[in-house]
Amino acid sequence: MARAATGSRNDNGGLPQAGFTSSTLKSALWECAEVLRGSAVDRTDWKAYILPLLFFKRVSDVWDEETADAVALYGDVEPVDFRVL
Repeated sequence: MARAATGSRNDNGGLPQAGFTSSTLKSALWECAEVLRGSAVDRTDWKAYILPLLFFKRVSDVWDEETADAVALYGDVEPVDFRVL
């Protein structure tokens, strides 16, 4: 099923070039959800798309938290300085 052009999208897939704010992110995500709702993807198959994204987001957040903790504890040093020979 082809979607009709609404005129609200730009050449980079609907994302703004600059000035990316929380409201523009919310708008872009909502538009993506609308695309999924109108697609041939069954609702039960959405988990194959969404759960890996949620997992990656969680891993990324934990990495950022642990990196910040390590910087607070050891300072801003290179991790290779701590390798065991």
